[in-house]
Amino acid sequence: MRPAPETNMVMFEVDDAAEFARGLSERALRINAIAPGRFRAVTHLDVSADDIEEALGRIEEILRELR
Repeated sequence: MRPAPETNMVMFEVDDAAEFARGLSERALRINAIAPGRFRAVTHLDVSADDIEEALGRIEEILRELR
């Protein structure tokens, strides 16, 4: 079995895509919808581990609001 490739992309799904997208916009996060309810987050070389933690905190806020 081959190991999973390393990647800088994460794909995930949310139930309320419109509200999630609104929350992303309000928090200055640029995560693209790639299909209804499905999103793709991609990092760049200049994105640090701290930047990712900050983005995850903002995403967590959005998801709490959607409950």
